[in-house]
Amino acid sequence: MKKPYTLLTPGPVPLTSSIKSILSEQPHYHRSSKFQHIFKEVKKKLQTFFQTKESVIILTSTGTGAMEAAITNTLSPGDTVLCVCSGKFGNRWKDIALSYNLKPEVIDVRWGEPVSTEEISHHLQNNNHIKAVLVSACETSTATNQPIEEISKILKNKPEILFIVDGITGLGAMPLPMDQWNIDVLVGGSQKSFLLPTGMSFISLSQKAWDFEKKSTCPKYYFNLKREREKQEEGNTSFSINVSFIKALNQSLEYLLEKDKNLEKCILRCQQLAKATQLFCKELDLDLLSKKPSDSVTAIQIPETISANQIKKSLEEKENIIVAGGQDQLKDKIIRIGHLGFIQNEDLLRCLETLGAELHNQLFDQFPKDKIQRALEVTKKELSKKC
Repeated sequence: MKKPYTLLTPGPVPLTSSIKSILSEQPHYHRSSKFQHIFKEVKKKLQTFFQTKESVIILTSTGTGAMEAAITNTLSPGDTVLCVCSGKFGNRWKDIALSYNLKPEVIDVRWGEPVSTEEISHHLQNNNHIKAVLVSACETSTATNQPIEEISKILKNKPEILFIVDGITGLGAMPLPMDQWNIDVLVGGSQKSFLLPTGMSFISLSQKAWDFEKKSTCPKYYFNLKREREKQEEGNTSFSINVSFIKALNQSLEYLLEKDKNLEKCILRCQQLAKATQLFCKELDLDLLSKKPSDSVTAIQIPETISANQIKKSLEEKENIIVAGGQDQLKDKIIRIGHLGFIQNEDLLRCLETLGAELHNQLFDQFPKDKIQRALEVTKKELSKKC
């Protein structure tokens, strides 16, 4: 009998049965009054999720589209921006900036480490032309959180500098209160904590960012946020939108924000799954890649004598468990286990049990069965706790 399909990547994520059901329904017409009512409901709930009084704009694109919109709607060719390049997605900020003829000043961060806030302060002190600081809250490729709150304190009294944050893998798994932390542009993606497939993104701008928008001269058409905000506040959109996703998003936000499952509990659940995974690794003396591990995803360093890609392949072929591998220089060195979405305790336990068995098969002296069993017991104990 084929084993149940178990998705444990940092995106896409497993969906609830109710969301899968909604996605299979006939869509509403996107100009109908019924859809406009649902759309307005979703917009209000997104403000709660972003923890902002500002409008959250919905885009039919992946998160990268919203990252591009963050730059093209607030900055201009020739502007200098400070990019925290902490991995594949931190580097993406630099690549987008270059595509629009901005001048990125780069802080290269060792993969798996958080950026030094002292280094950010040093760059700002030595370059008074910087218009924005661009950072990924959770660097998905290395499973590392960046110190967003600390960076926000550095920028709090700098009205000439925008704080632009990729929260795609962070929102719903770590604190990212947009207004409280003075984040000027915050970006999210549907295929993470929002419990949807890939293909929709979200972006919110502070009043300070909207002031920058008035002076921005980067070319934009589809991602014209001023026009889109005006339309969406009426319950419409400038272009066709994925109405099935909006219906499902309404359901997922209802689930995520209902009385006994508020945003804090979403974050606590991710923390629990991450801690359980980290405890398993600690018991087996498996090193984590990250020096500041994320709660969205855990990156596990596989012993050098074993192929991480082969471990990943074995999980999929033998048990139908899908995890992520390493990217760029981390290829064949790590596996990444996601903690976002509708993950049940038994899903994670089955993944870790299979991982332990594979490690035993290849290095049985280093990973004896009794050691693996102790690691699984520690994991079960953590998962048994109520969030």
